[in-house]
Amino acid sequence: MALEDDGKFSEAETEFIKAKKPKEAILMYIHAQNWINALRIAEKYEPEAVPEVLQAQASQCFKDKQFSEFEVLLLRAQVPQLIVQKYKSEDMWIDALRVCKDYLPHLYPTLQTEYSSSHHNKMTDVNIETLLSRANEWALAGQHRQAVDCLLQVNTNITEPSIVKRALLRAADMVNKFLFGQEAMDIIKVLSPRLMEVGEYNVAAQLYVSMEMMKEAIDTFITAEEWNKARKVAKELEPAYESYVESKYKDRLMKKGDVEQLADVDIIGALDLLAEQGQWARCIEKAKVHNTPTLHKYVALYAAKLLKDGFVTDALNLYATHGAPAMPQNFNIYNHIATELFGANDLSGPDSYGVWEQLRQMLLEIALTCATKDASQRHSSFLTIT
Repeated sequence: MALEDDGKFSEAETEFIKAKKPKEAILMYIHAQNWINALRIAEKYEPEAVPEVLQAQASQCFKDKQFSEFEVLLLRAQVPQLIVQKYKSEDMWIDALRVCKDYLPHLYPTLQTEYSSSHHNKMTDVNIETLLSRANEWALAGQHRQAVDCLLQVNTNITEPSIVKRALLRAADMVNKFLFGQEAMDIIKVLSPRLMEVGEYNVAAQLYVSMEMMKEAIDTFITAEEWNKARKVAKELEPAYESYVESKYKDRLMKKGDVEQLADVDIIGALDLLAEQGQWARCIEKAKVHNTPTLHKYVALYAAKLLKDGFVTDALNLYATHGAPAMPQNFNIYNHIATELFGANDLSGPDSYGVWEQLRQMLLEIALTCATKDASQRHSSFLTIT
């Protein structure tokens, strides 16, 4: 000890070795930060002490901010977990996650979760400059999940909308290039709705497609009213959703009241919409162009409404204009018209001749048609009236 206290390390080393106390020589050199000699003796006389020497030297390197040398020494000592622990204790999460990902990949998800939990509250009051700076640091360190997490913290409460959009687009680019599997999916479920909020529907849909989330991609295009793109995704990537897209398209046109476009894809839906809107003249004209059965369906619906509202002669005029087919489902309407007119007290004058002529023509048309068919009880009632 006297030789060591006097700084005569070489002589002290000789005495320790002679006394078969190499550990004492090692500790002497560690205390003096003479790492070369400490390691030399450990390797020659006390191999199990080599990690202790390396850890002691690494500790000093960390104090001196020689972080690369710090890592090399602990990796040589085969204790990468100590690197991670030290970085964590100093809140150097970028480096902790980097080392963990490279040398302790089985612990990486747990460390990510720990980082997210410990920093969630800290991030709420961070300003835009800090967030963007941290995102850059994470990206440069190859920790893209953490970089994306920072970018997702950017919102209109701390900066202007244009910067929010740029941050979200950068996050999307990182996800596309560097994240995969469940990690990417978890981010996309948060990121894509945010992109939709800032009008970046195409980017949001592309992210969904990259994870084979086809319905979400289709719904994104539907929300943006990009119907051709929604149809393309369905047709080329998920044919089962083709009918879903068309159904949504019809619903949207119905809500907008866009009859002309709706008629191109669903004529009955367009006619029903016109009927609901009370646009009976347009409804009847479009039905006439489509086909005769459709025409008579909407003529009957209109006639029933007119009768309900008390406009009997208008209902009669409707059939005088478009014909009165002997369709069993229409017989109640015909009966109603005839009964109401026969019981009217104001149709006895010469001005009413036209009404009676129309009624006679309607009943005659029905009777002639019935005469060519098997006479049923309902057919016979019209023959009797005529």
